[in-house]
Amino acid sequence: MRFCRIIPHLLRVPKAWIIAGAGARNRTLMKMLKQRLSGTMVEMANDAGWSTDALEAQAFAHLVVRTLN
Repeated sequence: MRFCRIIPHLLRVPKAWIIAGAGARNRTLMKMLKQRLSGTMVEMANDAGWSTDALEAQAFAHLVVRTLN
């Protein structure tokens, strides 16, 4: 998993990872993330009280606006 390559570059390893988008509904992906990120909490955005689908859409919309500005 490519995103795991960033971990050594972080100042601190996050205590929790909140997964959003279609990948959050992928049981195999979530299982792999939980194994790879053992020792930290890995949960779906819905479990954190956020909309899994809306969060991903909002993030992309934010990036678009930032790019246009």
